Amino acid sequence: VERGDRVIISSLAPQAYLEVFRQRGIQPLTADVDPDTCMMLQDAVKAFLDKYPRAIIINNTLGCYPDTEVIDGYSLPVITDFSQGFNNANTPGKAMQGDIMLLSLAVDNIITAAGGGLVLARGKKDYKNLSSIFEEQSEDLLLCDMNAALGLAQLKSIEKFISTRKEIGEIFRRSLKKSRHRTIASGQDSEVSFYSFPVLLEYGIKEVRQYALKQGIETRHAFLNSLVAAEEHLKRSCPNSMSLLSRCILFPNDDKKREIVKTVKYFFKMIFQVSLKKIFFNLYM
Repeated sequence: VERGDRVIISSLAPQAYLEVFRQRGIQPLTADVDPDTCMMLQDAVKAFLDKYPRAIIINNTLGCYPDTEVIDGYSLPVITDFSQGFNNANTPGKAMQGDIMLLSLAVDNIITAAGGGLVLARGKKDYKNLSSIFEEQSEDLLLCDMNAALGLAQLKSIEKFISTRKEIGEIFRRSLKKSRHRTIASGQDSEVSFYSFPVLLEYGIKEVRQYALKQGIETRHAFLNSLVAAEEHLKRSCPNSMSLLSRCILFPNDDKKREIVKTVKYFFKMIFQVSLKKIFFNLYM
């Protein structure tokens, strides 16, 4: 993707993409989303195809996955950000579709290295291009051994993490069925990975958050850091995203905090055993 190129992206994608687009001179084509699944509307994407986009970015927003046939039908290079859709270490499946795949390792993601991220390439040509880009960068850009060890320790327990999330998620869904509220629906071709526990409110978000706080329950707005929250013109062109922005809250997964504490037990055991070169070799080969 070069300066002046256009890229299709979801209106609920993180604002960090805007910063990169502005720095690189890339023009975003921002698509509204399905109000039930948070995935980009097919009609919105198709409307941008005559603008000759160079690529499309797929975000697994709140752990939802798009229909696999829809992705293949775009006939565009696909960049998948599966930071919120990491579902299975051994059979990643739908979460890791795309020519280039991104996984944030920030503190609030499913796998955390206290910062940084992974960039993965599916094809040999893309991998070669990525390697040449990284070779031109300073070593400060690479994930240091300490952070990498932290992430790898969690990766070893990923099946347990995912299983626990699903169990809590099913309890969460059953509880919501007893109320007038609902959660994000899974796509037609996949399931939700329970990155967090989103609630679509039928009445005032302020009142619900205040009540939860009195009960000692942490909540936060789901999409305050999204493109639609940052760009004024999107509030008119992306009505579904605006609705989600105003009435979707998250109940963060508290088991993240407990698992991070558990990770410390592995940390010092691994820190002198894992080299950065070995980490990248295992990830890419």
